[in-house]
Amino acid sequence: MGKSTLLEAIAVGLGFNSEGGMKNFNFSSYDSHSDLDQYLRLVRGPYKPKDHFFFRAETFYNVATKIEEMALGGAKVVDAFGGKSLHEQSHGESFFAAFNERFRGDGLYILDEPEAALSPLRQMAVLARIHELVK
Repeated sequence: MGKSTLLEAIAVGLGFNSEGGMKNFNFSSYDSHSDLDQYLRLVRGPYKPKDHFFFRAETFYNVATKIEEMALGGAKVVDAFGGKSLHEQSHGESFFAAFNERFRGDGLYILDEPEAALSPLRQMAVLARIHELVK
């Protein structure tokens, strides 16, 4: 088992889609997640996060596609990512938009390889954003 497999199992165990996104995302581009979530015992505390997101680098393109589909149906979900299509941005810009626009704090954010598409400067900016969110 690797780090990504464990993060995926935790996310799925908490009700996230295995490909990532918000808890209400229910789609599958290719059903390949492990069944490790069935063997985990997750314990929740009294604190209930107001925001949720499973950010998974390897399937973020699929999440962006789902967001586009939802926008075509009239949903305003693109607004939560800065109002610009994630597919019309570079890979790194769309990652960065998720951190700067979608993550609002007071939430549970499960991050799997969030640095994958980012330059070193953007990686530092994401660390600063995570610090802001923690505060």
